[in-house]
Amino acid sequence: MISAALVGYGYWGKIIRKYIEQSECFILKLIYSPNITENGIFQSNIDGILTDNSIEAVFVCTPLDTHYSLCKMILESGKHVFCEKPTVRTFQEFLQLEELAKIKHRCFFTDYVYTASPSINLLKHIVRDVGNLQYVECQILQFGKFYNDADVFETIGIHMLSVLVYCFNQYEIETISFNENMSGNSCVDGIIKVSYKDAFEANIHCSLVSPIKERMILIVGDSGSIVFDMCDNISVRMNLYKKTDVGYELKNKKEWRFDEQNNLANIIIMFYNSLQSNNKENVNLSRTVQQLLSGRFNRNDVR
Repeated sequence: MISAALVGYGYWGKIIRKYIEQSECFILKLIYSPNITENGIFQSNIDGILTDNSIEAVFVCTPLDTHYSLCKMILESGKHVFCEKPTVRTFQEFLQLEELAKIKHRCFFTDYVYTASPSINLLKHIVRDVGNLQYVECQILQFGKFYNDADVFETIGIHMLSVLVYCFNQYEIETISFNENMSGNSCVDGIIKVSYKDAFEANIHCSLVSPIKERMILIVGDSGSIVFDMCDNISVRMNLYKKTDVGYELKNKKEWRFDEQNNLANIIIMFYNSLQSNNKENVNLSRTVQQLLSGRFNRNDVR
């Protein structure tokens, strides 16, 4: 098992702690939080983690604006990093940390937990069965949580954006726009529009003011369609059809049920495997997501 530390002990840090401690890959030695009195496993000074040579990996669960400086210090100290999404605020910051990780021969991993979903991994492999893609519609809705340093796109929309990057990496993204439906200090409801060159368009409706919780993806092709619904007992449904004179005829129908309650455990295993094998899939995905989120592809903030 690999000795690890946790930086940040707020809402999400407490959840991550449980999964680290349940993991067969990591043993949690220290937790840093400036708001907790130093006692036992808790440290009030991050230097206790940075200078402890027995700690090989650090989980960062702090506000977004602190990610860059913390990840930089941790990588410089020669430790692997597991960082909550989004990784950092800007694309340039990400590239600097990625380069530092290369120099230090450390793993720089971002918690895009939906890529560990068994349903999403099935979707990635069966999407070719529905023929030429026509369009993709995503919904990620809930009430709260609200953060001073992150809008709805960074808080939950990024989950679906990471799914698009993960599942459709064979297509070239032509444009992306972030349209704000409700904004004040930060946007709480909006739409991400992604246009793929010579192919299809994908829309992500993300909301922090919805009365219902929803995690859904509809993929429509010219010979079939797929629905992913994380909140349903049947998490993936696929219809295959063929065109007729009056419409379409159903050829085949499939359904899959997956446990979507342990994706945090799955992503921690993925982190462990990445640092053991030097696999670059996560950092490559994270770089693309960061680039899109930072507006490198013609970002348009509307109203």
